Amino acid sequence: MEYSLPSDLSQVEATCRRILADINLPIDTMRAELAITEALNNAVLHGNGAVADKLVSVKTNETPDDVTLVISDEGRQLVQAMLELPAVDIDAPSGRGLALIQSLASRVRIIDGQLAITFVPFET
Repeated sequence: MEYSLPSDLSQVEATCRRILADINLPIDTMRAELAITEALNNAVLHGNGAVADKLVSVKTNETPDDVTLVISDEGRQLVQAMLELPAVDIDAPSGRGLALIQSLASRVRIIDGQLAITFVPFET
């Protein structure tokens, strides 16, 4: 599936809910919702600089083993080193987003400059 939204924070919640509604695997939706919301907020604010005519795109790939979301924006590309930065102070005004996403998702990678977030289903 593919989704897009303008760089408008008011569109993030609805887009996140559409994505979650389309996932068929039994994943932890609370963790996924927080991670996806944070990733979309980051793409809108930091990637696109909240410029309304720029878009954020999400592509999902669901297999029987996992679901991966690839999130891209029209700003500068991400690099793997961004995932390896040290944690920032909890009181810092920004800089905690990727660490938060990493703590919530099963796997986080940078693929061709885009953020890829993977969730695995519950154990049955």
